[in-house]
Amino acid sequence: MTRGGWAPNHRRWAVSLATLAIVLAGLTLGTGADRDVGPPDLLEYQSSEVHPVTKPWTLASQHRDYSPGWLAEGSAVRMLGAGQTLLLARSIPAPAQGKLRRLGPEDIQRVAAPPARLLAGYLHTVASIRARLLRRMDRLPSDQLSALLGALLLGDRRKLEYETKDLFTRTGTRHLLALSGLHLAVLFGLLLLPFLRFLMGRFPGPGGRIAAGLVMAAGLGIFVPLAGGAPSLWRASCAAGLGFLAPLRGRAGQVLPRTDGCALLGLALAWEVLLDPTALAQPGVQLTYLATFGLLTARGLLGPGDKHLLPRAPHKRWPMARALLASVPRLFRTGVRASLVASAATLPVLWTTFGETAPIGLIATPLVTPIITALLLVGGLCVLAPGSLVAQLAEGLRAGLIGTLETIDRLPLTPLNLPPRPVFLVVLLGILALLALRRIPGSTRPALLLAAVLLLPWTQRARSVRLQVLDVGHGTAAVLEVPQLGLIVFDGGSRDRVGVTRALQRVLWDREADQVVYLTTHTDRDHTGALPWLAERFEAKQWWGLMPKEVSPQVLRGQHRDPTEGRIRMHEEPGVRLDLLRGSSLGGNEGSRSLLVQMEDQVLVLWGDAEDEGALATLQHCSEISQVDLLLLPHHGRAGPAMDAILDHLQPQLSWASSSDERIPCEQALIQRGIPLRVTTSGPLLWTAEASRAPPNP
Repeated sequence: MTRGGWAPNHRRWAVSLATLAIVLAGLTLGTGADRDVGPPDLLEYQSSEVHPVTKPWTLASQHRDYSPGWLAEGSAVRMLGAGQTLLLARSIPAPAQGKLRRLGPEDIQRVAAPPARLLAGYLHTVASIRARLLRRMDRLPSDQLSALLGALLLGDRRKLEYETKDLFTRTGTRHLLALSGLHLAVLFGLLLLPFLRFLMGRFPGPGGRIAAGLVMAAGLGIFVPLAGGAPSLWRASCAAGLGFLAPLRGRAGQVLPRTDGCALLGLALAWEVLLDPTALAQPGVQLTYLATFGLLTARGLLGPGDKHLLPRAPHKRWPMARALLASVPRLFRTGVRASLVASAATLPVLWTTFGETAPIGLIATPLVTPIITALLLVGGLCVLAPGSLVAQLAEGLRAGLIGTLETIDRLPLTPLNLPPRPVFLVVLLGILALLALRRIPGSTRPALLLAAVLLLPWTQRARSVRLQVLDVGHGTAAVLEVPQLGLIVFDGGSRDRVGVTRALQRVLWDREADQVVYLTTHTDRDHTGALPWLAERFEAKQWWGLMPKEVSPQVLRGQHRDPTEGRIRMHEEPGVRLDLLRGSSLGGNEGSRSLLVQMEDQVLVLWGDAEDEGALATLQHCSEISQVDLLLLPHHGRAGPAMDAILDHLQPQLSWASSSDERIPCEQALIQRGIPLRVTTSGPLLWTAEASRAPPNP
């Protein structure tokens, strides 16, 4: 690292500590540490046994809307119930059925408190103060302001609306919601640093430097637990504390002496892996250390000729205000360069873990950081000393922040979908990007070439119709691929499964889609719950059926049509015709839409939830169809009044049901007619035209 220019000379501790961290992580992953997978299974828990609370238990408790920390790690509990278990939605290739456990106070009985910790009384006092501050925020004039200040000041994001959090994600500024170095910089740079400078000037020598370090440690000891003690905040505070140990060997009058950042980073990583052997596998830890390493080893963040962010000789009148005003362009350029370096360093994690990035975040981060800084200061005053004028100013800053992000969100590539690619190529791109940013000769062109190769489509269009119905339990989520039209998302929601959005996202990732066609049979939650999130990432070139009110009209790039009733041609190409059917203009299930797919020698029908008069009217709109190859059964396989008429009229050769039950109500009617049945409880279902035409194996 030193010889290659990645770290300044004479920093062998950085290499040694980083190597130690990697070795510890390898031992951890190799030996399979922390094999505790959580509370006992539904059929295995014993109410008479006492179980120690480990980290998976606390994670299960955080899935409920209770205050963090109510189930303390290290305490002993006796289970009163199995809690709530939610299954995860699945797409092809179908992994093992994932589960999400939720525990609440009604499910457990605490029989022993956790072991006494150092400063337990102090931490309890700080937690009670934090709770009072959160209650004080609830009295602010705006719920949105209360939720945002709770997240930015005290790390409580429970009341923050999902749409607000996703807005930060789409604009590449989600990291600004996590309490970390930015908040410490505001606290210490604008509030505590002037006092430290006064202290160092008033008491020169080692005594003053030690006193300044003690004051900073006290500030960290109060602020970090008061802000909820998020892992990212602990990392930032530990880095600040380790950096402030340098005054013991710094020069007199130097408040923040130069420290070995790479050595501190390696020490922090090694220490965190020792405390939590699974830390290195957590995306948050990976992002933090990669971004910090990139910034520590970057060159030219201040730009050519710039050595200081602020002028060396500020104006005599209003020195700080004029210095900041004169440094705005320089601060913005530095922020953009820092964002670019951090994005390049974290690219492998963003690509392989989240599958999306927001290039606009390079500009959005330095653009909104001043607004968030002002909101932190004004919001803190608003909470400590409530007043109508201060509250109105804080509300104005909040509205300006959200308005700025919404304007940025209207730009393209918010976010940019990253298609599945080999991990080693993604890592290689991240390394080449860092080398190019460090102006290493011969690295820029390979980085640009590899980026173009990875972003260009690798997947060929389907040559024939392809249908996948996902396993979403009681709900419907299907993706139909037509050669010339592309992908059609047929509904997307569930009543009893979680992760439908990610399951649909994986399907669209695999097909490398940017824009898709959406078709909604009706707007019940089990049919459209995942579409608002999905449409923000995969824009709609067409939307058929009723558009849910939660979907922003800005995602629509083409036509939106919803027939009152009847039959309307959606698309036609050589060998394929798509028709949208609607039997009734009523709302709800009976007014739901259906999709008729006709090929040269094959017919598919994807039915909505109409099962009575709406279903009978729908049959009249496809009276010429006397036999279909595949029928997606109405209303998840319920035995509705019109089920017999549907089966007798369409005479399907194969029937599918999207349901959470292995035995569906209309199964007996299918058996009587000799119609094969497949249900998504056994896994996601796939139909292709080629496979259906192939003769069966003898």
